[in-house]
Amino acid sequence: MTKVNSVKLLLVEDSEFDIKLMEVLLGKAVNLNYELEVATTLKQARHKLEKSNYDLVVLDIALPDGDGMELMQEISSIDSTLPVVILSGDESEVTALKAIRLGAHDYLNKLNTSHWQILRSLNYAIERKKHIQELVYLSRHDLLTGLPNRLLLSDRINRCITRTRRNNKDFALMYLDLDHFKPVNDEYGHEMGDRVLCEVSERLASCIRDSDTVARIGGDEFAVVIEELKSAWNAEIVANKIIKSISEPIRIEETTAKLGVSIGIAIYPSDGSNVDELMSRADSAMYEAKRAGKSTYRFHRQSDYGLLDMEQINQSA
Repeated sequence: MTKVNSVKLLLVEDSEFDIKLMEVLLGKAVNLNYELEVATTLKQARHKLEKSNYDLVVLDIALPDGDGMELMQEISSIDSTLPVVILSGDESEVTALKAIRLGAHDYLNKLNTSHWQILRSLNYAIERKKHIQELVYLSRHDLLTGLPNRLLLSDRINRCITRTRRNNKDFALMYLDLDHFKPVNDEYGHEMGDRVLCEVSERLASCIRDSDTVARIGGDEFAVVIEELKSAWNAEIVANKIIKSISEPIRIEETTAKLGVSIGIAIYPSDGSNVDELMSRADSAMYEAKRAGKSTYRFHRQSDYGLLDMEQINQSA
């Protein structure tokens, strides 16, 4: 039977016999191709975990340079979705319960656990990880467009705040609201409206760098995070690109939709020190853009910035 789905496994174990046994055992796995790496000390394990990503860790808690429980705790705090199976000669129920409380997916005793039980535990741990990852993805992404949702956006903004404090490079948060979208839903129906929103999300993504973020935060409202600004001028350049892109007719089969977008811009840290302040001020600036005639942008502190025209944008490109 052909094996599919490669699984990268880190075995933290100092016994040569148990390492060889695990190699043989993994070779008998059905439908899973285990790529095994070995660390014989806590120090080696930490180094490997820093340098590479793994799908599963199998850990013996009795190691020559320390207690494997320390590593178990570190893994849980860094990546709670990384499954860890403890495989130990310690038969203590207290130790087993401690491992489970720290986040271990299973605790197996080397002396009284059969080989097929070990392999089953590893396979179950992988399946649980996949299920958890699917749930995490669904909770943090918009189901229609696949873009980050408000929850993931907040996380990205918080990460930007942390990086900005470290590298002293500002970032911009843009709050976007589509102009003239409601008539599309009213005239052509919600299915067509959904297809238009998907096209809009693709156009927005094409206007930013891979390091930036575009999110759908509800209905016809989106947000864009532009990282590492050299000046507010960079945010204006992106805003104009977005306005130009969204204003191009959207053709789906025999239907043509003509939209616009109003954009409010807040700059960290001058316009807010946290997610809520930045979102609120970008939202207020977006309504100023609406009042200014739509299909334009406004900063929270508009007096500090000029409005660029497309000739300036083209010259800066």
